[in-house]
Amino acid sequence: MRKYLLLLCLTLLFDAYAILLGQTPKSDRINLTFKNEPLSNAFKKIEMASGYKILFSYDDIKSFSTTCIITNSTVSEALTKVIGNHPLHFSIKDEFISVKAN
Repeated sequence: MRKYLLLLCLTLLFDAYAILLGQTPKSDRINLTFKNEPLSNAFKKIEMASGYKILFSYDDIKSFSTTCIITNSTVSEALTKVIGNHPLHFSIKDEFISVKAN
């Protein structure tokens, strides 16, 4: 029981520290559903679910939307599904993801 409480306290401390630093802990797997969702909204939801910061130009994506189900996917798999056949590509460097037009 003591080990459980210690683990719980350490987890809460880590989360509090991450919040104080303005960062969200990165999640390994993402589960989201989009139905005719503008790409800008989808990117924001992926940011919240993954802890990455997604950088994009609204002009590049304003006319695009997505409909897909993301289940137990990495951030790279999720972005590939969300972008689909749209003329966009992305790159990941550290905690940032850059989405650009082809």
